[in-house]
Order: sequence, then C-alpha cells, then structure tokens
Amino acid sequence: MPGTVDPFTAVVLGVVQGITEFLPVSSDGHVAIGALLFGETDMPLTLVILLHLGTLIATLIVFRADVARLLVATFRGLRAPRAFLATDDGRLVASIVVGSIPTAIVGLLLRDAVEAWTHVPWIVGVCLLGSAVAVASTQWSASRAKSDDPAVPLTHALLIGLAQGLAVLPGLSRSASTIATAMALGTSGPAAFRLSFLMSLPAVAGA
Repeated sequence: MPGTVDPFTAVVLGVVQGITEFLPVSSDGHVAIGALLFGETDMPLTLVILLHLGTLIATLIVFRADVARLLVATFRGLRAPRAFLATDDGRLVASIVVGSIPTAIVGLLLRDAVEAWTHVPWIVGVCLLGSAVAVASTQWSASRAKSDDPAVPLTHALLIGLAQGLAVLPGLSRSASTIATAMALGTSGPAAFRLSFLMSLPAVAGA
C-alpha cells in the first residue's frame, strides 16, 4: 500500500536511527540506505516524523541538565538581555540561536532537492564519504583545538550553523560536520560535541 511501511521495516529503521544518532556517521544516510534495501522508495511522513521525534527525545534526555539550565537562565535573562548575553549561558544561547539561522536557510533551500536525492544511492554514498573526511579532519585540527568553551564567537556560530544546514544532504553527518567545523575553528572536541548536539535541538525540532 503506498505511503505505508510494514512494522518489521519500521522497527529496523528505528533501530538504525537509534544506533547511529550519536555517532558521526549520518543517521539519515543509514536510514536512507536501509529504506532502499527494503525497497521503500516513499517513506511515510508519519514514520519520518517519529524518527525525528525519537532523536529529539533522546538528545533532550542526554543533555537534560544543560537544556534545563539554559532555559531557566534565558527566562531570567529576559529582564536584562544585555547582562544575560555577557554570561557564559547567555553566550552559549546566542551561539545556538545564531547558528540556527544559516541551518534553517540552507535546509529550506535544499529541501526539495534532498527529498529526491535520498533515493539515489550514489549521492548517499558520496555524502557518507564526506562524513568520513569530516571525521578524519579532526585528527589534524585536534592539536590546535584548545578552547573548552562551547560558547563560540558569533562568526564561528554562523559557520557551524552553515555546516549543520549542509548536513541535510543524505549521508552527510550533522554531528561530524558541526564538530569538525568547530574544532577547525579552535574549539576542543568535548566542547564541540556539546555545542553540536545543543545546536541540533532547534534543527531537529524544525525538521
């Protein structure tokens, strides 16, 4: 029946999404490959939404302390925005918000093309190679990635957000792209990981 997926396939795709979500290997790319292997050429919107919802919930659980602290700090900071933006939490919130702007713009511009490219195996494969290059690049940038502060300069946030937007391409890992970009700009691996997944929350919720 068009627009439906049998329960077994849905479970397998959900497991693939769960296993790959926190690895820099592109969960969307692996889900796309899994769908192609099962002969699914038209993923139901409901399943796509549920997969993204699962990702969002998992990320919120893992980073619940950061999310709760930032939400409380932001709410309190509304009374004195300038003073709030001078704090560590305010700078981190600003990094997330500013980084989300290019993500949204690029994601919307590429949306229609990506829907078609998801069903083209060689495009997914090339993008997976791009993810591998991004991961490999961290070996070269690690020596100069010294900043342990996930709150980055706004120009850096824009570049990281741009990398996140391009990761809408099937097979191009969002976390690999953003972490590699942040590390190339001088942010340490752990801080880049934290910023990457906090910045993913608006993007995944929007998707």
